[in-house]
Amino acid sequence: MSVEDWTGAKVRIKEALSIVSVVEAYFPLRRSGKNFTALCPFHKEKTPSFTVFPESDTFRCFGCGKGGDIFTFVQEMERVSFPEAMEILARRAGISLEKKGSAPGRGLKSRLLSILEAAQDFYARSLKGPQGRPAREYLERRGLSRAVEAFGLGFAPPSWTALVEKLGAMGVEPDLLVKAGLAKKGDLGVHDYFRNRLMIPIRDALGRIVGFGGRVLDDSEPKYLNSPENTLFSKGKLLFGLHQARKSGADRFLVVEGYTDVMAAVLAGVKGVVAGLGTSFTADQARLLQRYGRGKVVLLFDGDQAGWKAAERALDLFVTTQMDVRVALLRDGTDPADLVRDRGGRALEEIADSARPALKVKLDLVFSRNDPGDPAGAAQAAREITDYLAKVPDPVRLEKMLQEAASRLGVSQEALAGALRAATRRDRRRRKGPAHPAPQGELLHKVRSLSAVEVQAQEEILWAVLHDLSLLGEVSPEVFRDPGCRRILEGIYKAVETMGEEGSFPWETLLDAVRDDQSLVDKIAYWRNVVPPAKDFSQWVKQNDKTLRGCSLKREIQALEEELRRAKEAGDRARVLRFRRGRYDLIRRLKLEFGMGMEE
Repeated sequence: MSVEDWTGAKVRIKEALSIVSVVEAYFPLRRSGKNFTALCPFHKEKTPSFTVFPESDTFRCFGCGKGGDIFTFVQEMERVSFPEAMEILARRAGISLEKKGSAPGRGLKSRLLSILEAAQDFYARSLKGPQGRPAREYLERRGLSRAVEAFGLGFAPPSWTALVEKLGAMGVEPDLLVKAGLAKKGDLGVHDYFRNRLMIPIRDALGRIVGFGGRVLDDSEPKYLNSPENTLFSKGKLLFGLHQARKSGADRFLVVEGYTDVMAAVLAGVKGVVAGLGTSFTADQARLLQRYGRGKVVLLFDGDQAGWKAAERALDLFVTTQMDVRVALLRDGTDPADLVRDRGGRALEEIADSARPALKVKLDLVFSRNDPGDPAGAAQAAREITDYLAKVPDPVRLEKMLQEAASRLGVSQEALAGALRAATRRDRRRRKGPAHPAPQGELLHKVRSLSAVEVQAQEEILWAVLHDLSLLGEVSPEVFRDPGCRRILEGIYKAVETMGEEGSFPWETLLDAVRDDQSLVDKIAYWRNVVPPAKDFSQWVKQNDKTLRGCSLKREIQALEEELRRAKEAGDRARVLRFRRGRYDLIRRLKLEFGMGMEE
């Protein structure tokens, strides 16, 4: 959508939904004079500090500082981006987000989503009909009859063209059915992708059906068949049950193996249960759990050899996150679905509660294949452990993990820390790829990377400008090389363009320009409410501008030094002399004009 389309839709949504109605859809409010209060949902507190202001259609927590409008609130509550919050609120308000001039729902993504909803309705009706009897009997045997309504289950008839014919009669083109992953082209034309299977809708984090999982009711292979990869469906980027899990209020996610495990657990009252879609856990799925979770994840695997391997693969992914990850293993070949059917949901929760911390499980796995009492075994164990620890992003957490690992390995923390430094270097080399000479363009890119000083200088200029818009004329846009700062500057220009001669600065326009990046929203909110620590804003801007120009000149010098090195290696004396002279001239200019040295 264009900026105008988004802006118009945003206005219509705000007109249709009050901040009070939006918040009360999540938790009750208590009137306090003109306003409303509640315990803040974003931090723990005993005295209500969360306040809703109906007159301005905004909210603010005076405890944790979070605040904003209905879009900000939904972003925080649902842990979604601004466009996703727009979509949630638009659906609630009955407002279309399609582009101007297009028929409602005619965008490709919107059309595919509508087709998938229609398919789900067809499958659900088929399950209730005579042909769906085998699927109903299967669900009854597994104790999953109630999952039909809770998860929208259905049945794909054995016919090759049942769905194609049904949706075709509704005006859906065969090519769109193929794009939606519901049909495929064969020698005899387009036919149904799923046949004679129990159909399980797969929803994204917002609850939209994006694909299906189909389970056979006989001995056919494959036992489970997922929708093919397409515009909406990518099995490595989805988690079954996530939509329900993130709304359940659970303080942790419980990751199980399959669809029936999730359904049985949820029906038994277990909250926060999700599963992958039949493949090994992926980094994208780990990021989903981090985005929508509460910081704690329990991974539940079979206790056999395959389960241990799956657990270790998942641990190696999750170690790069900030989450508290724990592992629980099932014994005697029991799966979660059978467990809750025989012993109830509490039995599964007890297993989840007894899950062990990720590091302890990782150490068990390492020592199961390496003898720490043998020098060679200890060296290999140390290598595997430090390769794992090298990915930990938090230094405090890393320090604690290092202590525990050294104790288990029977070596000093200093010795293991030395091995960790070597592992960190290996990890960096792996991420950089093979060590062959980089092309000249890549070398120049390295020496032109931004320093922390440059980012700070750009941020301080923006901070001052937001408190004195007259300084905007003193800003040199070309020196803004940090992507985030450049976006904020462009947002300021856009906001200023919408101002009248005597109008106030339109903060909403600026925030809308960066809504998809919460870190930028937070920066703007801070700059708006805190005065820059400078007596003279104009002088502050000029000094920071000078710093940026000096840093730019230093990058030119670094680029010349790289060219000089390459000329020396090539034995090209003429180029060596030319680059030396150029480097000397630039260093002299750096000192005279900017008072800087290359060591700064």
